[in-house]
Amino acid sequence: MIVVLCLVFHAMFMLNPSTGYACSCAGEPTVEEELERSDAVFTGKVIEIQEKKQLNGLTKKYVLFEVKKTWKGISQSQVILTTGMGGGDCGYEFEERP
Repeated sequence: MIVVLCLVFHAMFMLNPSTGYACSCAGEPTVEEELERSDAVFTGKVIEIQEKKQLNGLTKKYVLFEVKKTWKGISQSQVILTTGMGGGDCGYEFEERP
């Protein structure tokens, strides 16, 4: 009987999966929430990407942007963002475009 109940509960959870968001346990925020909590919001073009090894042995990407339009926090014409390499560090995969 216990085995049958366990199988029923297991089947219920398998048939009703929930959405998970990597790098965030709170779910996907709205645009308004992201604007409020972000230090800077802008559009731009990726000019250069460099990978640098840190003292702790981890590698980070430094992405140089040419700023096209600013909504919040940027007054420079160029800005450098730091991100991880992807995978478990939640880095973002930027691409250089001509």
